[in-house]
Amino acid sequence: MIPEFGSAFSDARNAALAMLSDGQTTELATLVAGKEENTTPLLDRWIEQIEDSKDKQKDKEIMIRAFHILGNEHALTLEYRRKLSRVLF
Repeated sequence: MIPEFGSAFSDARNAALAMLSDGQTTELATLVAGKEENTTPLLDRWIEQIEDSKDKQKDKEIMIRAFHILGNEHALTLEYRRKLSRVLF
Protein backbone atom coordinates (compact mmCIF):
# COMPACT_ATOMS: atom_id res chain seq x y z
CA MET A 1 0.00 0.00 0.00
CA ILE A 2 1.37 3.41 -0.93
CA PRO A 3 0.03 6.18 1.28
CA GLU A 4 -1.64 9.10 -0.42
CA PHE A 5 1.31 11.40 0.08
CA GLY A 6 4.01 9.16 -1.31
CA SER A 7 5.99 5.99 -1.33
CA ALA A 8 8.37 4.72 1.31
CA PHE A 9 11.10 6.69 -0.44
CA SER A 10 9.28 10.00 -0.86
CA ASP A 11 10.38 13.22 0.74
CA ALA A 12 6.87 13.82 2.09
CA ARG A 13 6.84 10.53 3.96
CA ASN A 14 10.31 11.12 5.37
CA ALA A 15 9.38 14.65 6.39
CA ALA A 16 6.29 13.41 8.24
CA LEU A 17 8.31 10.81 10.12
CA ALA A 18 11.08 13.31 10.89
CA MET A 19 8.59 15.57 12.69
CA LEU A 20 7.98 12.88 15.28
CA SER A 21 9.75 12.17 18.50
CA ASP A 22 11.61 8.86 18.69
CA GLY A 23 8.80 7.11 20.56
CA GLN A 24 6.23 8.00 17.94
CA THR A 25 8.33 7.14 14.90
CA THR A 26 8.00 3.39 15.40
CA GLU A 27 4.27 3.64 15.96
CA LEU A 28 3.65 5.76 12.91
CA ALA A 29 5.87 3.49 10.86
CA THR A 30 3.13 0.91 11.50
CA LEU A 31 0.72 3.20 9.68
CA VAL A 32 3.14 3.71 6.81
CA ALA A 33 3.46 -0.06 6.45
CA GLY A 34 -0.31 -0.26 6.04
CA LYS A 35 -0.92 -2.98 8.62
CA GLU A 36 -4.51 -2.22 9.58
CA GLU A 37 -4.69 -4.95 12.21
CA ASN A 38 -2.11 -2.92 14.15
CA THR A 39 -3.46 0.49 13.19
CA THR A 40 -6.85 0.42 14.89
CA PRO A 41 -5.53 -0.38 18.40
CA LEU A 42 -2.87 2.29 17.94
CA LEU A 43 -5.43 4.94 16.96
CA ASP A 44 -7.69 3.88 19.84
CA ARG A 45 -4.82 4.32 22.30
CA TRP A 46 -4.02 7.79 20.94
CA ILE A 47 -7.67 8.84 21.22
CA GLU A 48 -7.66 7.70 24.87
CA GLN A 49 -4.45 9.65 25.50
CA ILE A 50 -6.00 12.76 24.01
CA GLU A 51 -9.13 12.29 26.14
CA ASP A 52 -7.00 12.15 29.29
CA SER A 53 -4.74 15.01 28.25
CA LYS A 54 -4.79 18.45 29.82
CA ASP A 55 -3.71 20.03 26.52
CA LYS A 56 -5.89 18.28 23.97
CA GLN A 57 -5.13 20.74 21.17
CA LYS A 58 -1.40 20.14 21.46
CA ASP A 59 -1.74 16.36 21.76
CA LYS A 60 -3.97 16.04 18.70
CA GLU A 61 -0.94 16.57 16.43
CA ILE A 62 -0.05 12.87 16.49
CA MET A 63 -3.51 12.04 15.16
CA ILE A 64 -3.23 14.68 12.45
CA ARG A 65 0.07 13.14 11.33
CA ALA A 66 -1.52 9.70 11.35
CA PHE A 67 -4.31 10.99 9.11
CA HIS A 68 -1.74 12.35 6.66
CA ILE A 69 0.03 9.02 6.57
CA LEU A 70 -3.17 7.03 6.06
CA GLY A 71 -4.55 9.46 3.48
CA ASN A 72 -7.60 11.71 3.57
CA GLU A 73 -9.99 9.17 2.08
CA HIS A 74 -8.87 6.15 4.09
CA ALA A 75 -11.74 4.58 6.06
CA LEU A 76 -9.80 4.79 9.34
CA THR A 77 -9.01 8.46 8.76
CA LEU A 78 -12.69 9.23 8.27
CA GLU A 79 -13.71 7.21 11.33
CA TYR A 80 -11.04 8.60 13.64
CA ARG A 81 -11.53 12.20 12.53
CA ARG A 82 -15.07 11.92 13.89
CA LYS A 83 -13.75 10.39 17.13
CA LEU A 84 -11.11 13.08 17.47
CA SER A 85 -13.70 15.77 16.89
CA ARG A 86 -15.89 14.34 19.69
CA VAL A 87 -12.93 14.28 22.07
CA LEU A 88 -11.83 17.83 21.27
CA PHE A 89 -15.21 19.50 21.21
